[in-house]
Amino acid sequence: MPAPGAGLVSDEIVLEVRELSVGFVRRDGSINRVVHEVSLALERGKILGLAGESGCGKSTTALAALGYRPPGSRILGGASMLDGVNLLELPATRLRGVGASGWPTWPRAPRSPSTPP
Repeated sequence: MPAPGAGLVSDEIVLEVRELSVGFVRRDGSINRVVHEVSLALERGKILGLAGESGCGKSTTALAALGYRPPGSRILGGASMLDGVNLLELPATRLRGVGASGWPTWPRAPRSPSTPP
């Protein structure tokens, strides 16, 4: 008898991030690179977590991978592929129609438990 949930997980990659680099524009116009060539793959039915010290770029990486560009930020390189579409090349108006609104996230405050609600 198959284990509970067997067959729900596949090797299908839903989101693939390749060599993502992100920076923020400094007052003098130079770029402060804060994420450097990050690559990851999210497979259908699996969970992917980003862990690290406060300020190490977890949120910046995750948001940039979904195409979100906060004011002053720049995508310096890489690709973030969702169903054959590079999210990093889409204008903000097209990103609104992409399925990110249905993806669960659990942002947490510093020093709070990391258990999702």
